[in-house]
Amino acid sequence: MKRPRPVSVITLKSSGPSSAKSHPYPRRTPVLALDFDAISVLVTTSHSNQITPADVAFARELAKEAAAFAVAVERMFRSLPTHGDTEMSRTVSSHSFKSGERAWATCHTYSNRSPILALYMGPFNVSFCPAIPDEVTDTDLSFARDLARSAAAYLAACERFHAKQA
Repeated sequence: MKRPRPVSVITLKSSGPSSAKSHPYPRRTPVLALDFDAISVLVTTSHSNQITPADVAFARELAKEAAAFAVAVERMFRSLPTHGDTEMSRTVSSHSFKSGERAWATCHTYSNRSPILALYMGPFNVSFCPAIPDEVTDTDLSFARDLARSAAAYLAACERFHAKQA
């Protein structure tokens, strides 16, 4: 199914201190926190106390694409071929996106530049990529691994919460 182009795009680059962390909670849905220096993006489900099959599907897609992003970043860092073809200003911002029917994730890989992980949530798009398009640093690689681990933990927490609802 062809997805509509997003109306808005937010690009966050993994320069400086960046991290990704899953926050599972016993009585509410989990939250995936993506921190970029002074900017924080929170990914959660469409409802704080219920997980839908669409939320689980999105979490699975996010985990899969985050893992693909980590592999592509590491391949570029190690000067290996990819599968397919500046420093960020100190803006302070925090955004929370709810998953649901219109949420999806994908990893764009290229042969001549670093990969881009894109999250689409309705009319919004958040992209993650190294600060320098043709370079992948240890910091970028560390963030990509952290993102993949956190997305996998977010998926596991969503699946556990969803199973409890059944």
